[in-house]
Amino acid sequence: NDSADGSFEHPLKTIEQAKNAAGIISQNSEGDVNVILRGGIYNVGDGVEFDKSSTGKASAKINFKNYADEEVKISNSTSISPDKFKLVSDENTLKRIPQEARGKVYYVNLPSIGIDDLGAVSREGKDYGDRAGSRMLTVNDERFNLARWPNNGYALIDESFAVANGHKFSYSENKGDRWKTADEAWVYGFFNVLWADDSLSVKSIDCENKTISTATKHYYGMLSGKPWYIYNLIEELDVPGEWYLESSTGNLYVYPKE
Repeated sequence: NDSADGSFEHPLKTIEQAKNAAGIISQNSEGDVNVILRGGIYNVGDGVEFDKSSTGKASAKINFKNYADEEVKISNSTSISPDKFKLVSDENTLKRIPQEARGKVYYVNLPSIGIDDLGAVSREGKDYGDRAGSRMLTVNDERFNLARWPNNGYALIDESFAVANGHKFSYSENKGDRWKTADEAWVYGFFNVLWADDSLSVKSIDCENKTISTATKHYYGMLSGKPWYIYNLIEELDVPGEWYLESSTGNLYVYPKE
């Protein structure tokens, strides 16, 4: 209860309120202020911001610690019960899923269970950080991978072409028309120098000519022979531990591990 006094007998409910209360106490204290977190999962929604007022002062630092040996987890995720998932049976969806994974992929419609904020796939790389602000799925505390190809390692850019906007490059692997329906894909790689990674949203894929066009440019340009992979497409949801979220429907697809 965030209206409580924050004592052991009457604890506050949220980390945010405990942080605020500790900040006020520390201003009139000559000793450290300890915020004790009981075991459990604390969902912080959009996060908790710590500034000078929540770190205390030299003579009264604010310490956050768990109680005894109790396990504390801080999360901004939403839990989904496994019984909400159903085996994919829709014929149009099954056509997009690789044949070897059909009958093994499950889905749940997120808006139907009250999850309307679907987030987004965000740019990552040297100048953009990691995917901390992007969509993420964990199952039993294990982070699953957005469906990708190749499943491990990288492919190499066959040839890079000069275009006015974004980039255009070709690939040599024979993927047929599998990616024809992929409308939310991204490519990640080291498109020029090998110390600058980046991810670019895909604008279009020409399956016949085996070329991919991106919506944005990599700061250092794109060269032939550089490593890359494509991700965030149900068309490559082919191994256990992968997932895909369809923005247009809110359907979350998961290929669970045994």
